[in-house]
This record gives sequence, structure tokens and C-alpha cells, in this order.
Amino acid sequence: MAFYGNGLLSGSSNRFSEHLEPNQLMIPHETEYTLIIDSGNRDMTFFPNPSRYRLTFPESYKNVISLELKGSVFPKSENNVNSSNCIIPFNVQDYITGVNIKSRGYGYTNGVYTVNVSPPAISGGITAVLSITVSNNVISSVSITNRGSGYLRGNYGNKNDNANGFYTKSGAYVILNIPMIANSTQAVLEIEIGNVLIAKLNHGQYDFTVPNDSSPGLCREITRSLQEAIDTAVNNNVLSVPEYPGGPTSGPGYFPYASGLGNQGSCMLTTLNVNATPNNRVAIQRGKNGGQQSLFLELLWNSSLETLNSSRKLLGYGSDIYFSPIDQTSGKLSALVANNAWVSSPIISRNDYDIINTNEFFVLEMQSSFDLDRIESNNNQIEKAFATIIFDSNHSNVVWRETPSSLQPPGTGQSNYASLLSKPCYNRPIKGYDFDMKRIEFVQPTAELKTLELFFKKPNGEYYNFQGRDHLLIFSIRCKGAM
Repeated sequence: MAFYGNGLLSGSSNRFSEHLEPNQLMIPHETEYTLIIDSGNRDMTFFPNPSRYRLTFPESYKNVISLELKGSVFPKSENNVNSSNCIIPFNVQDYITGVNIKSRGYGYTNGVYTVNVSPPAISGGITAVLSITVSNNVISSVSITNRGSGYLRGNYGNKNDNANGFYTKSGAYVILNIPMIANSTQAVLEIEIGNVLIAKLNHGQYDFTVPNDSSPGLCREITRSLQEAIDTAVNNNVLSVPEYPGGPTSGPGYFPYASGLGNQGSCMLTTLNVNATPNNRVAIQRGKNGGQQSLFLELLWNSSLETLNSSRKLLGYGSDIYFSPIDQTSGKLSALVANNAWVSSPIISRNDYDIINTNEFFVLEMQSSFDLDRIESNNNQIEKAFATIIFDSNHSNVVWRETPSSLQPPGTGQSNYASLLSKPCYNRPIKGYDFDMKRIEFVQPTAELKTLELFFKKPNGEYYNFQGRDHLLIFSIRCKGAM
């Protein structure tokens, strides 16, 4: 690592060769140094990735009174689909899948009882029925006699849309009207509806000009991830197949690809305004495959298993939790599932997809022999960090190939500059004074700054992926006196 004279340190004085007159030593004064850090000069044996590394200076900065990030140059190197936005939680079962005995209670009359679950949320659904066994005056076992239909797993807020069959009673519960003796305690049963299945998009730079999943692009990857999640659930016996006579038995059966243009596949780009920009909304559905089956589908963006790496905002479904209704049924089951009465209606996102503008900033944390925390935030990943680094360019500088023709295998499209859907580019430097002054001051001068450890993280707490590209940081360090 080089210092002043070799590209790392510069300023009004060279701290490592400055000579002071004797009378200067009697009067403490401030000296400002410019520290330029090039991540490419880190010790790559111990720190192979530029998302985290430690610097040790040949000589210490003494009596430090402030440290400020004056500027930076960073590549925007994450793909538009990455570890922070690749998860799609969903449910394809509109019936009761389990009952958990949270508390067995006490004081029930022994016997076997038939008990109804609360009515389903969707009009025309079938009420589920349980068989409850009481032994020694406590509930000893519960089994599902009729799993029912038309139940919703998701939380749809205070939506009360009778026209489409959606009510505030998403979920299900049991009223235990079993005979009890005096001084008894009610049992608590927890009803499980469907299952949370997790689709994971593979990380990569995706084309979004293809209008459906018939050829490589964003929609194709969404359908592929849904297929994979279904196959995993089938292999793990989470889904029993076929669930209905003539129903699907694999991922492609639940979520088939489109055979050409149109909306016959499982994912498509569409628009709600034919006079506006086309293909600005993502739509997901159970694709038509001709079999008798339930076409029920919920996107569980408010699931407890959904984490900060959700693709909800990336795909335009928004950051609001209550998106009612988020399923693809007509909401009415006049002929019920067995007669294939479910009506396919795509789940269209509320907002435009945001696939170019992903990763607008990352978080810089620093550690040394003294406290370098300066930010307060309602985001736990930003709280107590040193600074947020905001990108000055929305384009990513990763390669984005042109979509291949139908005669070409995936990944072989043109890559000449004129054909790229998004031109690679680097960000302009962002000055420390942009948005906030990234400076920390010490009322009592800090005795020594010998090492500095830097961490670059995404808003979900994961390290930012620079993909081997390096960056530049420009610091200003003010000290009381010199040497």
C-alpha cells in the first residue's frame, strides 16, 4: 500500500516527513490530511472481496478531532436480480392443511365431536370440518374430516369486497362448542391454511422486453422459479398430487410456459392503460393447461417468512402490506373446484416494475480503535453506521446481452455496444456534502488512528457484491498538532 507521494496520502503537508520549528511545538494547531483509499491495494490474501477489508497505516494519526468522507467513486455492479430481491412467497392451496393444538384446555366432556371451522373467505367455498377427541377431560387429538375450500392464507387487511367474495376473515379459527364442566379452561387450536412456498429467482441481469415466459427474460425466470418451488414441495410431500382429478402433478403443470405470444403462460408483462407505455406491469397466474384443477394462487407478500430479500418492490407489487385481493380467483365458487369453476385472473402488480433502479444505495460501516458510528435510523441495518453511499447513476455496469432469437440458445444474443438494452456505465463521484455531511467530530481528540476496517452492506444487511470491481474513497482527517 502506497502513501503520500505514491497515491494514497496528499494534503497541505506530508505528515510522515513534516519538520516543525521548536516554537511550533509549543502551540497546538490543526493539521488536515487527505487520505485516499483504493480498495485494489488491500491485502487480498486476507480480504479477497472489496466489500470488507482492513487497512493498517505505517504510522498513526495522533489526536484526531474529525474524520470526513469527502468523496467516492463506486461501480454499480449488482445484477438487477440479486440476493436482496429474489424471493417470491406464494400459496396454491385454498383449504385447511393442518391443526395445531396450542393448548389442550381442561374440563371437556370425554367423547368424539364434530366441529366446523369458521366459514371460508371466498364466496361459494366449503366449510372445513374437524373431528376432535376428548380424553381425560382434555383435547387429546384433532383430525381433518373435510379440508374445505375457498380459504385464504394471506392477510388482506380490512378489505370487505362482497362483490368479489373477499372479506376481513382471511385465515380460519375454531369455536369449541364442546360440552364442558364447571371451572374449565378453553383449549386453543391453530388452523393452518395451505403452505408458504418459496420461489427463488436466480441471480442475474434480466431482459424485460420479452412480454411473457415463452422465451428467455424476466418472465421466463419467474415461471421457472415457481415451477421449481412446486417440484420441491411435491418431492417433500408438502403437496400431494394430483390434488384434484385431472390436476397437475409437477411444477410445469401448475405453472406452464406460454407457447407463444399471449397470456397463456404463467407470467407476462402487461399494462392497465392501452394508451400508455406497454408492458409496464408484471402479471403472475396459474397458466391454463386444460386439466380440471384449482387455479387458486396467492402471492404472500405479507407472509411472516418473507424477508428483506423479497422481490415485491422489484416486480412492482409495492411496499404496502395489504394488497387486496392478491389471488387469481374470481372470488366466486358457484360450481366449486371439482367442476373446474375457478376463473383464471392474473395477479397484476399495482406499480411499474423497478428492475433497473434496484440497489439505489448501500451502507458504509467502519471500525477502528474508537467509535465511528454516526447515523441514527429506523432501519436496523443503517442504524449506527457511518454513512449511506447513494448511487449517482441508475444503470448497472454489468454486461447486458441482447435477447437471442428463437434459433439461438440462451446467452448467445448480440453484445455489441449499440445492441445492449442497458449501456454499461460507472457512477460519477458523490461528494460527501451531497445529501449529508459525512463527518464525525470528537469533542476530546482521539489519541490514535492506526487501523481502519470498512464494511459495505446492502439495506438487508448482506455484503454488497462488487463482482471484483474496485472503488475509491477520499477522506479528510483533521488532527490537533502534527506527528
